[in-house]
Order: sequence, then C-alpha cells, then structure tokens
Amino acid sequence: MVAESYVVEVLKDGAPARPGELGEVVVTDLNNLCMPFIRYRIGDLAVAIDPALPCPCGRGLPRLGRIEGRVQSLVLGSGGRVVPGSLFLHLFKDYDYVIRHFQVVQEQVGAIRLLVVKAARFDAGLFDQVLEVLRRYLGDTRIEVEFVDAIPMVRTGKRQVVVSRLPIDFQRLTGPLVRPPQA
Repeated sequence: MVAESYVVEVLKDGAPARPGELGEVVVTDLNNLCMPFIRYRIGDLAVAIDPALPCPCGRGLPRLGRIEGRVQSLVLGSGGRVVPGSLFLHLFKDYDYVIRHFQVVQEQVGAIRLLVVKAARFDAGLFDQVLEVLRRYLGDTRIEVEFVDAIPMVRTGKRQVVVSRLPIDFQRLTGPLVRPPQA
C-alpha cells in the first residue's frame, strides 16, 4: 500500500487506539474519486504502534503492529470476554500430535462448539489437558466438543479457524480482550 494514497488507522471505540492496544483497521482511500472509501472497515484487527517511534529500517512511513486476525474470527466468551481466533492457533499448534485439525463454531455468546479431527497419536487424557488450558482462557464459556472425520476447506484452500454466526461490531465491544499465548 502506498502511504501517500491511503490513510490507515487502528480504531478502538471509534477513536485511535493507544500504542500497544488492539483495534480495528480502517482505510481511507485518498485517490478513488468515483467511489470514495472513508474509514472503510476492512475486517482486520491489529495492534497500534506509537507513530513517534521510528522504524528500525529508518523509513518514516506509517506502520501497523502485529496483525491479530479478523473481526469475524472473534469469539465472545462468558463475562463479556473477547477472544481473538489467533488464540486457538497459538494454543493448538503445540498439540498437533493430538489434534490434526480443528474449528471453533459460535452461534451464541458464551458457548462454542469445537470441531476436532483427531491426530494419529490422539490420547483422551492429553486432549482433556488441552481443554483445561483452553478453559483458562475462555473462563466459564461452555465448550461442546464434536469429533469429526474432516473439516472442509473454504474456497481459498484454507480451513477457517473460527466460524462466528454472531453479528460482531468490534467498535461496540466492551469486554476484556483475552491475549493469546505468544510463540
């Protein structure tokens, strides 16, 4: 993206996110005169960076921090918790010998359905340990596990980690954000 042609912002509660805060990425196209996009919500979540801090490479252009996923990949847990879909990726990558593929489906706040394709070395005891770790992040969120033979890929050739059927507006969320485990 050419910085001179776009204004890229990270917003939380409709205002610029503070440095280190997760927000929704919005873009204003400065050159499209036929169909102007003003604060167009692209659906990405990113961490805001302090614009006063110089880039280590020496360039003075605006930057985004760590990309945390998509708005439609958020899970709304119990007590208003907001859980990014990246949490599941970070957590389950350490258990790929137990869980081959997974998908989180949410149809109501405070409850998820966890679809699981068992890996070759699946062990029920280890899987229970994985669920206990997951519960530390999700709190009282109800987890219904469903073992399946396969999780279909979407048209992009990827498996969708989170399928949320909730109408989520990131700018209106007020609950605490659950931070994923770091790699």
